[in-house]
Amino acid sequence: MTKNRFIAVSPESTDYLTTAELAQYLSVSRSTVHRLLRKHNIRVMQLGKRMRVPTAEAERLEAELYRELS
Repeated sequence: MTKNRFIAVSPESTDYLTTAELAQYLSVSRSTVHRLLRKHNIRVMQLGKRMRVPTAEAERLEAELYRELS
């Protein structure tokens, strides 16, 4: 039996999310996450080539996207 490589992600579970975790949380692709981060001026932490998004910023992005769709 193969293990599922995806896990359920909630912004409350950790202080920072990877772009892959944020993509899964928002149900979009990683390239869409990168575009959204630029468009909405989301603060990120750069660790070498790796990018982490604070959960507070992820929640702010989710709220902004919800407002845009309303």
